[in-house]
Amino acid sequence: MDLDTIEIVGGSNGVISRSESSARICAVSSRVEEIADGAFLDNRSLEAVIVPASIRKIGRNAFTDRPGHPVMIYFQGSASEWDEIDLDEQVKEIPRVITNDGYRVYHI
Repeated sequence: MDLDTIEIVGGSNGVISRSESSARICAVSSRVEEIADGAFLDNRSLEAVIVPASIRKIGRNAFTDRPGHPVMIYFQGSASEWDEIDLDEQVKEIPRVITNDGYRVYHI
């Protein structure tokens, strides 16, 4: 990952309702517990999101609503932590892969 393209994204009261980031890679703050429906839809250049283990809910179309525009999700928690997140059905269907650095990678 090119560190020049990463932006840390926080939220209000632990929720990202709408991100104004235009970065290709967004790292969600560990203070965030929820990513709301359509939170990153305005970011048309988004390629990847780094999601901390603090997340408890990910809403519908949180990252993209465009078929053919995949967004990589790097989850910093364990498989069991991922399974505990309240996920929209779209996100539940994401294939899982474990990388060498310990992150779990999900593709939308």
